[in-house]
Amino acid sequence: MLTYISNDGKTYEERMGEAIMQIPLYTEDWTDFNPSDPGLTILENLCGFETLQQEKILDVPQRVARNLLALVGFYAERGRGARLLLAANEVKNAVTIPQNFRFLLGELSFETNRPIEIDNYKVLGVYGKKKDADEYKDFASVIDRETQIPVAVFGEHPEEGDAFYIVTNKLTQQNRETVFYFSLQERFNRNPRRKRMPNAFASIRWECYTVSGWKEIDVRDGTDAFLLSGEVKMWFPEDAAVFTEAPVEGYCIRAVLDRAEYDVRPRLLKMEAFLFEVWQKKTLCETVSAGKPSELEIESGIPEELYVNVFVREQKGESYRRYVYSDLPDIQGRYYNRIDYGQGHFKIEFNKEAHGY
Repeated sequence: MLTYISNDGKTYEERMGEAIMQIPLYTEDWTDFNPSDPGLTILENLCGFETLQQEKILDVPQRVARNLLALVGFYAERGRGARLLLAANEVKNAVTIPQNFRFLLGELSFETNRPIEIDNYKVLGVYGKKKDADEYKDFASVIDRETQIPVAVFGEHPEEGDAFYIVTNKLTQQNRETVFYFSLQERFNRNPRRKRMPNAFASIRWECYTVSGWKEIDVRDGTDAFLLSGEVKMWFPEDAAVFTEAPVEGYCIRAVLDRAEYDVRPRLLKMEAFLFEVWQKKTLCETVSAGKPSELEIESGIPEELYVNVFVREQKGESYRRYVYSDLPDIQGRYYNRIDYGQGHFKIEFNKEAHGY
C-alpha cells in the first residue's frame, strides 16, 4: 500500500501550537515554553522544515510523477472515454444494434461505435479437465450470477496439458470479435507487469473444436493466463463443429496450459460471455456526404427526433447552397423531400424536374 504525507495546508504557527500542546504528553520536566528555550528552538526548526516539505511534496515535475505512478502499475495513456462491457440476456431472435446507439446510466451516456449483431448465445457448460483424466469437472457456479464460489481453473496442482472448457449453443461468425470476461479471486496483490513483458508463471493456448479437430484461434488475453481479472477477445474459425465428448454437446472452446509454473493456482469466480462494448460519449450531430444522387438513404445513429440541414454544391467550384424541406410536388426552388422510416432511418429525394433544382 502506498503511504503519503497529506498536504493539509497547515501554517507554521498552527504546527508549532500543536507541537507545544503535545509536549506534556511526553514529559513533565519540560516547563519552559519561551522562545529562549533551546528545546523550543529545535522544535521551531523541525516545524519549519515540515512546513516547507508540505509545500513542496506535491510540486514535482510531470515526468517524475509518471515514473512514480509506473512503480505501482499505472501508466499514462492517451485520454479517451470510459468503456463498458454489456451482456444481452433473454434474446430470442437475432438483432442488430446500430452504430451510435445510446445507453444511459444515470446522467452518463454510452454509445456503440459500430453496428453490433446480437443473438441468443448461451453458455451450456463450463468444465475443467486434467491432462490424463477422462472426467470433466463441472464449473457451473462461474456462470451462475447468484453464487460466488471460486473454482480452481486447472485444478489444485496445475500441470502442462490441463484444460478449461467452455461449451456454447452457437458461436459468432468468422472474423467477428467475441469478448469474454473472467473475474478471478485475487487474494494477493501482484507487482505490476509492463505490457509485452513475458509471463513468468504460465502460458495458455486457446483452441476451438472444428470439423478437423482442435484448432488454435487468435486471442487477446487480458487475464495474463488467468493471473488477473480481465477480458479475453477471441476470433472463431468458420468450420467450427459440435463437440460431443463433454457432458453437454455444443460448440466448444478451451484454454490449454502450455506452461504451468503458477506461484498461486488461479481460482475463477465468474465468467461473462458474448459481451459487447460501448463507449462514453453523446453524439449530438452527424455529417453525411455523397456524390450526385437523386436520392440519399441515411441510417442515423441518433434515434431521437432529427433536425436535418441539407446543403448542395450544384456546380464544381461553387459554394454550397441550402435546400429546405417541402412535400409539395410542383413548387419551384431549392427543395428536397424526406421520407421517414423511424428510428433515425430516412431518405432524402431531389426532384429537379418538379422544383427546378
